[in-house]
Amino acid sequence: MIPAWLVKLVITLAVLGFFGFELSSPLIAKAQADSAAHDAADGAAFDLRQGETVDQAKEDADKVAVSEHVHLDFFSVDTSRVVHVTVSKEARSYLLRRFSRTKSWYHVTVKATASPTPG
Repeated sequence: MIPAWLVKLVITLAVLGFFGFELSSPLIAKAQADSAAHDAADGAAFDLRQGETVDQAKEDADKVAVSEHVHLDFFSVDTSRVVHVTVSKEARSYLLRRFSRTKSWYHVTVKATASPTPG
């Protein structure tokens, strides 16, 4: 027979692991989206530095976003040729995204900028 304390331990560890996943998922998604946003902005800035058009730079930024599993929500190049991007990602959740108070935690949005000039 399995001791009761072992059953309680296994159940406690499973519940803690589940909520650990639920609560860390938005943090992981934000880190991934931040990396993707900077990669997309840096890549577009590099394209502009190489003489590519803004449309080509945006296309490359979108390719980076798709390859890193994020959505490119916004892309612009200002008059100083600085690239501005906004990307979003949905964090994984099995429970907490279903509640109105915590639903927004799981839609992660990150902005990044990059300049085509070195330095």
